[in-house]
Amino acid sequence: MPIRRRAVLGASLLAARRAAAQELPPLREIAARRGIGFGTAIHARLLGEAAYAAPIAREAALLVPEGEAKWDSLQPREGRFTLEELEPILRFADRNAQAVRGHTLVWHTALPAWVWQAPAPRLRGILEAHVAGVLALTRGRIADWDVVNEPIADPDVLPHQDLRDSIWARAMGEGYLDLAFRTARAADPAARLVLNDYGLEASWPRADEKRARLLRVLRGMLGRGAPVQAVGIQAHMPLDQPFAPSPFAAFLRQLRAMGLDVLLTELDVIEPAGAPLREEDIPARDAAVAARAHAVVSTALAEGCRTVLTWGLADPWSWLNLWPPARRPDGAEVRALPLDGAGRRKPMWHALARAFEGR
Repeated sequence: MPIRRRAVLGASLLAARRAAAQELPPLREIAARRGIGFGTAIHARLLGEAAYAAPIAREAALLVPEGEAKWDSLQPREGRFTLEELEPILRFADRNAQAVRGHTLVWHTALPAWVWQAPAPRLRGILEAHVAGVLALTRGRIADWDVVNEPIADPDVLPHQDLRDSIWARAMGEGYLDLAFRTARAADPAARLVLNDYGLEASWPRADEKRARLLRVLRGMLGRGAPVQAVGIQAHMPLDQPFAPSPFAAFLRQLRAMGLDVLLTELDVIEPAGAPLREEDIPARDAAVAARAHAVVSTALAEGCRTVLTWGLADPWSWLNLWPPARRPDGAEVRALPLDGAGRRKPMWHALARAFEGR
């Protein structure tokens, strides 16, 4: 074979090998190799858009509905339970060999008007009926539920109490937490029951206090026999809040010592508000987002976390584009998630892959 032809073939083979190396498997597969479940939050109304749905089908093993499993969707009128909005997600998951997490049975918002209008003495029965009614419909189809979402008060809002001021807490105090979990356990003995909250991963006094509050509430619940099994850490992570692995790892060890599983349930990275997103800044900002995601996820995995979900998979559909504190004043899309709008894998995707591989 002439030398020149051999060189061309050699170069072609090298290029093919490089291309093959770049065709990395999806995150769901990389995570599964180490017994980790990776997933994302989704909107049922967008599943008809290929640009939205195809990456979710490829990358995620777990799905969590952003809104379709909240109270106002599942029981819009008293006694009328419906899976109409949730069913498309359940069917999509079945087609793509995915599991669905439930989010959320009891929250202080996303409540229909009839709940807000109910007199306080009725709220206990209303909560019991909702939890039991929903789980009667989803038993065997959803095996993991955020039973109560965001019950812990933010220290800067309520400096002297652990529990958020909610319709449920005003009516029943901490007892509403026990009631929700006990009702859920009776309605679905096989489901994993999770308490989910935010603001728990940063390294600064406000997060220190919120972690302490959550630990106190959990100890009280467990002491009273409430069947809480896991803690979901939302991990909406502002870049302008400091993060150090050590205090976060110590907190996770405390949760694990209490016999609780740990999940990262709503992962994304929030860039500093008001900073213009110039084209030339994107590589450095993507690198900062990836570094924060890797630091938090790898710390959680090292302490026994085996479930990681991002709150959305691709930037154009992130809730942060609509949330005023995070929305970009220049109109640019946030860069908070593993994929861009064309489905391309960003540095955050590669950071998650490295964390799942233990690198």
